[in-house]
Amino acid sequence: MKPPIIDRHQDEIIVISPNDVSKLFHTRLKNARFGELRPTKSNWKSIQILALTSVLDACKDIEELCRISRANIVRGHKRNKGFFYIQSHNISCQGESEPKIASIVELCSQFLWYEVYLEFE
Repeated sequence: MKPPIIDRHQDEIIVISPNDVSKLFHTRLKNARFGELRPTKSNWKSIQILALTSVLDACKDIEELCRISRANIVRGHKRNKGFFYIQSHNISCQGESEPKIASIVELCSQFLWYEVYLEFE
């Protein structure tokens, strides 16, 4: 079973199906959890980095990480065409839209059997 993506809007909790992440355009991430881990900052890029590095720590293979996450990742330092560098793992990942990041995080969570909690504004 896929873990739900949860949106807390004021006092209301809305559960968003992982198959319907298109609703996440122009959302600001206020709080997040990936399994028991929390990103360093409450933003989309940080949760993307946390999900990708967690999977890479588990599988140890960048090609497997790309297959699991469907993210555009290269080994080493690349900063053009929207890539950003993750120094701790010596990989570069292409920046993505909110729905694409949500999809990447969801795929990574399925691989690791983690629940994902995302709180939006």
